[in-house]
Amino acid sequence: MTTILQITDPHLMSDRQGTLKGIPTANTLSSVLDAARVRCPEPDGIVWTGDLSHEESVAGYELLRQIAGDWIDKSFLVPGNHDDRVAIRQIFPEIPGTGQEMISFRQELGPWQLIGVDTQVPGETAGELSAEQLTQLHHWLTLDPERPTLMFMHHPPGHVGCPWLDQIGLRNPEPLENMLSSYRGPVGIFCGHVHHVYQGVFAGARLFTSPSAAFQFKSDGPPFSFDLLPPGFRVITLDDEDFTTEVIRCPRMAYQPDES
Repeated sequence: MTTILQITDPHLMSDRQGTLKGIPTANTLSSVLDAARVRCPEPDGIVWTGDLSHEESVAGYELLRQIAGDWIDKSFLVPGNHDDRVAIRQIFPEIPGTGQEMISFRQELGPWQLIGVDTQVPGETAGELSAEQLTQLHHWLTLDPERPTLMFMHHPPGHVGCPWLDQIGLRNPEPLENMLSSYRGPVGIFCGHVHHVYQGVFAGARLFTSPSAAFQFKSDGPPFSFDLLPPGFRVITLDDEDFTTEVIRCPRMAYQPDES
């Protein structure tokens, strides 16, 4: 069995003691990683799906590297709307490319491939798939069109059970939908951004969103209303042809977000 962890939306501040909506996000990420190490001490990969440094600062990415520790060596990441590609590359020089080039990845794990897709539009909350990313994605998918694939991105390409969150997802899902409609291998799509858990289907692929490592949003309340659930992460277990997945949350709600 192969095990992948998805960790998303930690929203780290530039200072370890910094807070966002009253949440000390370095502490909540540390708690998530503590729980992850108990659940899965030796994962085969960790995928970070964006909104890593809320202030988009070098110091925020330095803090991420410090908190993740030895798990950085098996980590892959894509940016969210609260990220800066230049600053990411300063702290993660192992990421290919330079400057504001898209940050994406492809990694083979046994019969599977993991693909990370950059959906960030600088200065925008919603996301898009650029022509560059679509070309890269098409190339990777056509290398072996029957290979089982897990795809990771920040912005969900489909509905996530909440109208206001749907409005800030991926603005141009149609090209991806067309691409996946002809893909013969099994696909799972894993996203962040929405700070709540959802499972659905997009273009025949299973679509999942995951809890934030900081704070959660209600899917049935007004925009940006908080759901008082602990932060968490997602575990994905692969066999030769299929996958299972589950959400794990921290044992308790250590901090409540400030509603003001």
